[in-house]
Amino acid sequence: MASDLIIVITGLTASGKSRAALSLAESLNGVIINADSMQVYQALPILTAQPTPSDRNRVSHQLYGTVPPTQISSAGAWSQQAVHEIEAAREKNCVPILVGGTGLYLKALFQGIVDVLPISAEVRNSVRARLEKEGISSIYADLTRDDPAMAEKLRPQDTQRIVRAFEVFTETGRSLLEWQQSATKAALPSDKAVLISFEPDREILLPAIAARLKQMIERGAIEEVRDLLQLNLPSDRPILRAVGVREFSSYLQGVSTKDEALDQAYIASRQYAKRQKTWLRTQMQGFGKGQKIVNAQFSESFAIQILSFVRSFH
Repeated sequence: MASDLIIVITGLTASGKSRAALSLAESLNGVIINADSMQVYQALPILTAQPTPSDRNRVSHQLYGTVPPTQISSAGAWSQQAVHEIEAAREKNCVPILVGGTGLYLKALFQGIVDVLPISAEVRNSVRARLEKEGISSIYADLTRDDPAMAEKLRPQDTQRIVRAFEVFTETGRSLLEWQQSATKAALPSDKAVLISFEPDREILLPAIAARLKQMIERGAIEEVRDLLQLNLPSDRPILRAVGVREFSSYLQGVSTKDEALDQAYIASRQYAKRQKTWLRTQMQGFGKGQKIVNAQFSESFAIQILSFVRSFH
């Protein structure tokens, strides 16, 4: 196995990415490195499908549950940590295996991104309220006054981009153009990576999503959400956007029944999988030195062919 090779396992939610990574890691003396934006948090290990203690005992897992839920983790910060873990794996003659469905994290690592500071809930709510009250022309007028270079690049009717540019300037005091010009460069060359993507058809994926949600509830996912709510986190904390938090919070607050919350969580998971599929089709084309798309959920029957694919790049 090439000492500088990086294996990237991605795909749709509930497609078996973690099990595939575990299988490969045991065969290749690998280290599994998390590339999921929700699994970095210490909260919700069941709801975010973090590896179990048993899995962690089988092979080394890194960057899981390292960030307190009170904090905000960014793709740029994760990228720096991932580079460190990849280098540490190589020093031990282990194969780094990145696994996760957060496309932005992979883009930050291999392509670079514009790492703009998160917009606070206060600024976002203020701008959105003003948009409803005064319309986009008023916000565009202020953007033209405060950030003329950025405003010149936008059409006066381009509501989404005008709002984004105005939020960035209001939050940071810097033009979005400045942030774009200081875009982070790729931390690692993608030509050292091979990608395996699990993209099951709907008739396979949807029952898998439903079954996993039920298992999560049986294991204590709702209790996890209850504990998270007791922290009274600010509304802009990313962990609150984890699929299932809003839906099960509604049940805990008496707004919906348990079955209704489960149905809503199922719908949210389906929508998330659809967004993931769109990202993979539009952003990961031509990625790395080789790709293998598996239109099925991972099972041990795929282990040999995936291992053979990876070893072909030694």
